[in-house]
Amino acid sequence: MKKTVLAIAVVSQLPCAFYSYADSSDADTMVVTANRFEQPAKSVLASTITVTKQDIAALQAHSALEVLRTLSGVEVVSSGGKAQATSIFLRGTGSKHTLMLLDGVRINSSTTGGSSIGLIPAFAIEKIEIIKGPRAAAYGSDAIGGIISITTSKDFSSEHQGRVGYGSHGHSLLGWKSVGQLNDSTHGEVIVSQEKSDGYKVLAASPDSEEDGYKAQTFVGHLQHQFNAEWQGKLTLHKADSYAKYATSNMIELKQKKTDTESELLAGLLRYAQGDFFSELQISTRYNEATDGLADDSDAKQIIRTRQNVLSWLNNSVLADVIHLQVGLEYSQDKADLLGSYSNSYDETEKHMQSVFFTSSTDVNDVTFEVSGRYDDSSTFGHHTTWNGGIGYWITDELQILGNFGTAYKEPSFNDLYWPNSGNPNLKPEDSKSRELAVKGFHELLSWELSVYRTDLQDMIDWKNVGGSVWKPSNVARARIEGIELSATVETGPIEHKLSAAWKKAEDASDGSLLDKRAQNNYSWAMLYSQNQWRGTITTNYVGNRADSSKWLGSYITVDTGVSYLWNHQTSIGIKVENLFDEDYETGYYGSANTYYKGNERTLFAEVGYQF
Repeated sequence: MKKTVLAIAVVSQLPCAFYSYADSSDADTMVVTANRFEQPAKSVLASTITVTKQDIAALQAHSALEVLRTLSGVEVVSSGGKAQATSIFLRGTGSKHTLMLLDGVRINSSTTGGSSIGLIPAFAIEKIEIIKGPRAAAYGSDAIGGIISITTSKDFSSEHQGRVGYGSHGHSLLGWKSVGQLNDSTHGEVIVSQEKSDGYKVLAASPDSEEDGYKAQTFVGHLQHQFNAEWQGKLTLHKADSYAKYATSNMIELKQKKTDTESELLAGLLRYAQGDFFSELQISTRYNEATDGLADDSDAKQIIRTRQNVLSWLNNSVLADVIHLQVGLEYSQDKADLLGSYSNSYDETEKHMQSVFFTSSTDVNDVTFEVSGRYDDSSTFGHHTTWNGGIGYWITDELQILGNFGTAYKEPSFNDLYWPNSGNPNLKPEDSKSRELAVKGFHELLSWELSVYRTDLQDMIDWKNVGGSVWKPSNVARARIEGIELSATVETGPIEHKLSAAWKKAEDASDGSLLDKRAQNNYSWAMLYSQNQWRGTITTNYVGNRADSSKWLGSYITVDTGVSYLWNHQTSIGIKVENLFDEDYETGYYGSANTYYKGNERTLFAEVGYQF
């Protein structure tokens, strides 16, 4: 049985098979992110969730954040709308502990460690993969809690579609996507969109006139060419310009500010594949410029510029039809500058890292073994070694039990190390050890997974007030995160049910206090209806009690619902209502102004799509 799974993995590496899509409840869904090569979900030992384009359409989601909120082990905490600052907690670890990939390229910020995905158009997303648990052995720094990978490129096909939408708070969307063959061996894809919203008053104490709106323009381009039976190349370009307003306090009064962001990602990939071997060379560069100041443009602006360059070389082979071996080399360079009204820049504006890593998996009858290791040489912190190990046993053809153990680490950001008058150049990287025991079931109308995990995090970086308005970071905290997760997909006629539940305790190990913003309980139930030309969805999310800056935030439930109708083979009409029962809830506490971040009220959004 297991040799068959490996054979599928080998076939998937042949030319013209960059990605394969299937429903996420299907055990043969292809997963790319877990070990940096494409393999069936059944052969992955990590806890994995795959969300397809069909899933996103069924949920009538307008952003990746809406999808993530429904998944077991994933918490999304927004300080306002999807354009404002958003934290993503994967198994209770912080946003900076989750590696974010966009079309295979790392997009975590060099200055803050986190990333922003809220303004990626949902209709542009082909697949989202969530890998829970440490993956630093394959990917390096940042992958303590896991990985969230978003793919926008589509497999060889032809498709043209337009989107027009409008809703509450002046929310509008215009989008176009074209995918097709330019000739027998060249495939192209273009996505353009413009989205804007007047927003709502995010802070409870905001003046009535201040609404925190946003605007975003996005361009995505892919060009893929098959040179011959063995060689394939691909170019990817992402470009986005946006602004987002937000309220802030100078300890005396609330003021409205605005962040203008310009970002560009360019990646090139060259792949050679023959038989059971393939080699892949990827070069990427990512530029980001964020300009911050008062929303009325009456002040001098603060500017942060970053650039990330990465070169990676992966080599994969299957030996004796039972051992999958991958060996890779990687070089990364990060640059950051403070400009504009900043009087000083970072003490150091550049750092780089050289890495070598391997991943190996093998099957012996009904047992799968996996081991990965990585050696990083950082210009800032010297040598670092991480590793992962896993074992899976098929009790029956439908039931698998597995265990995982891994180490990971997170390097301090430029802000942690060198922020003028506040950074701490003596910081050490954060280190973690994680362990997990899980059971997976694959049945005809039901797939499910139950996981128990624990993560111990050492040398956590914590910013504390050291007097007046001065804050400094230090390695003072230890965290322990323990949890249980349960997820299931059930088919009942025309309705598919996606259920998830997560119970966890995320605490500072030194004093037992809870880590901020992590709910102790999260539940989700999504019902997806499909019959003839009609599609419908009802999604219920429960977020439990949680602490934030010594304040206690109460639990809340939101219900979203939507319906769409396929008018003909080309035209669809849909309407979605978020927060159907107009739940009044708080997402966080803003201590500087002694007020709370508010969740959005009930909103309505209508959309028309045309496809040919």
